[in-house]
Amino acid sequence: METQGYSKEAEFQQQPLQVADYGTPPPPYPATAPGGQGYPAQPPPNYGQSLHASTNITNVMYQPGQNVTMTTITQSRPADYMGLAIFATICCCWPIGIFAIIKASQVGSSFNGGDYAGAKEASDSARKLSYISIGCGIASFVISILFVIIYVFVILSV
Repeated sequence: METQGYSKEAEFQQQPLQVADYGTPPPPYPATAPGGQGYPAQPPPNYGQSLHASTNITNVMYQPGQNVTMTTITQSRPADYMGLAIFATICCCWPIGIFAIIKASQVGSSFNGGDYAGAKEASDSARKLSYISIGCGIASFVISILFVIIYVFVILSV
């Protein structure tokens, strides 16, 4: 079926594959650089990328004619105890729980700012304040139950 000089059969015909001649391939790279020093060491993984969960400190010592020694020290982000602080605020003693939430939110900002010691201190404070809030909540619950028991058995029995 042809329409105005167009043939569907011509559309599906395969054209012969043409291979271009580019000459000889380039020579391979040498195994070592001139002088026998070899190629420089590759950068460590995640080089130049921002790290949110941990901070890597890398020491590279290189002397000509010796192997490269890499030491990586990884500092992980301290726990922020945000869930515990929110639980302590809602279910236990809310005035102390609010301070626990504030300290828990300071953990991430201190760590991302490079202050690992401040992040660890804020983490410890958030945990301590959360436990104090939970302790105050449990103590107030026990005291309330004792008052109810005393009220029912002593005051109403008269």
